[in-house]
Amino acid sequence: IRPYKLFATIDINDVIQGDLGACYFLSAITGVSENPNRIAKLFITPKENDYGCYAVQLYVCGAPRTIVVDDYFPAYDRNWAFTSTKQKEIWVMVLEKAWAKAHGTYSMVIGGDSRESLPALTGAPTTLVRHNEKPKEELWKLLKDATRRKFIMSTGGAKEVKGLYAGHAY
Repeated sequence: IRPYKLFATIDINDVIQGDLGACYFLSAITGVSENPNRIAKLFITPKENDYGCYAVQLYVCGAPRTIVVDDYFPAYDRNWAFTSTKQKEIWVMVLEKAWAKAHGTYSMVIGGDSRESLPALTGAPTTLVRHNEKPKEELWKLLKDATRRKFIMSTGGAKEVKGLYAGHAY
């Protein structure tokens, strides 16, 4: 019997970044998990199983692709090396492993952009809005409209501003 669940609940607060440097992917997962059903639909294998294998659907180059991963995750000092969750759940780790497998290895997904990972999770296109290229009033209007339309949003920046780290996705 396995000591964890695939997911008991899917919550945006479940996602804990580890040492991989895939914050852009975790930011996308967090945004998508605001609607837990969107995450649950990615899992073709919706429950933990005796085989420890999970099929996940991601969109690779715009096309749906089934990616199968096992439940062996990198660890050191009895801690998960990369992402983890607050509960005894592995859904975030399975998605991260599927993302890495789609790219060949964990090392290939270090550093990236949410514009790449959001479509992989949703199949939908993305739009880039550069904060510094729009007047604040126009940017605020865009954010309010995106919120009203329930768009998934992610942000990041090239320089540290007001406590947000440079080169990090949120």
